[in-house]
Amino acid sequence: MRSMSGSIAGRGRSRTVAARLFGWLTACWLMLPAWSQAASTVLDDIAFASLPGGSFEVKLSFSGAPQAPNGYIIESPPRMVFDFADTETSLPQKKYALSFDLAKSAVVISSQGRTRLIINLNETTNYDLSTQGNDLAIVVGGGTGNAATRQQYAGADKAATTAGSGAALTGVDFQRGESGEGLITVGLASRDMAVDISKIGANVVAMFYRTELPESLDRKLDVLDFATPVKSIDTVADGSAVKMVIETVGEYDYLAYQADSNYVISVKPLTREQEEERRKEFQYTGEKLSLNFQDIEVRALLQLIADFTDFNLVASDAVTGSITLRLKNVPWDQALDIILKAKGLDKRVEGNVLMVAPAAEIAERERLQVEANKQLQELAPLRTEYIRIRYADARKLFDLFDNRGSGSGGRSDTATGTILSPRGTAIVDERTNKGLLEV
Repeated sequence: MRSMSGSIAGRGRSRTVAARLFGWLTACWLMLPAWSQAASTVLDDIAFASLPGGSFEVKLSFSGAPQAPNGYIIESPPRMVFDFADTETSLPQKKYALSFDLAKSAVVISSQGRTRLIINLNETTNYDLSTQGNDLAIVVGGGTGNAATRQQYAGADKAATTAGSGAALTGVDFQRGESGEGLITVGLASRDMAVDISKIGANVVAMFYRTELPESLDRKLDVLDFATPVKSIDTVADGSAVKMVIETVGEYDYLAYQADSNYVISVKPLTREQEEERRKEFQYTGEKLSLNFQDIEVRALLQLIADFTDFNLVASDAVTGSITLRLKNVPWDQALDIILKAKGLDKRVEGNVLMVAPAAEIAERERLQVEANKQLQELAPLRTEYIRIRYADARKLFDLFDNRGSGSGGRSDTATGTILSPRGTAIVDERTNKGLLEV
């Protein structure tokens, strides 16, 4: 692994699939069958308020006493998700832009008697839940939670818990799916546990943060005999977290999702056609890095990438401005293209020299270069060759060069079907059966 002052990290975890999988899970959630009865609770209003210490509150107002939501945290990208069963929404909009330090937006979606609240975070944090009448309050951030602010839900068998408190794994199970995929089911003692999954080398690594590992689950499972892409599953304690390393064989794709108190990881084999298609779709082959900067100058960012790749950098004076970005475990050439496109720039690579300038400037420079090369060709001296033809008619042969077939020679730029350049000339002396080429 290569790193630079904690701002740019080299090869480590490969690109995370959490964002893609989260959208897939949302779509699956929306397609679940409807409840047998109409929703009895309606979400009438939602409000956001800043609190001391950098935390903020989300206040939800319902038409009746709200039920305890199923809540969980996604580590990468950081998100909080709350599912309200038997609930509909009458809110006038779905997406809300937030300006808090911990969150940037919130989304409320409803389908077939169920409502989901998604809070898009800037970093992983915890939350507290509390109710008062028909209102439910979610306090995001602000420490590990205050038990005095939490109240028991009417009809619920326990109070809502803060993410990570008393979290532990309750089981690790493996089975082979119908399509030959390996299915790893991890039992969670709490639905609010923070999980991060990524591909590191040929392995899939899942991290369960602020989680305890029972001694009975601290083991390595050999599952090679199941004939799936999964070779073994090694679950170990890693400080205050639990690390699960899934060793694989062959080419595969994986997805992960949480269903109530189970976290499921599916590792599916790829066919040769799928492998080839994946290679065609993803052309970036550079070493992976991570970038996380707020308002960094573009020139400084390009210099960091040049240092990372051992390239010499030449940047145009027109390369200015700053950029904010967060890229995690992406190939450096893909990261560079993303930065260039975002700022209207382009690049050219010659040997170990990386040249960066505005796209319009590079296009104009190359156009001028083409015109200069054309002028040089027009001004270059011509070369004259006398060719003696034997065993053939020189005139018929030279018709290949100039199809006018006059035999008198001249410039060929008015001829059609000629293989001479615009300045070339082909002349035939029929008396001596010789030809003269001027090229």
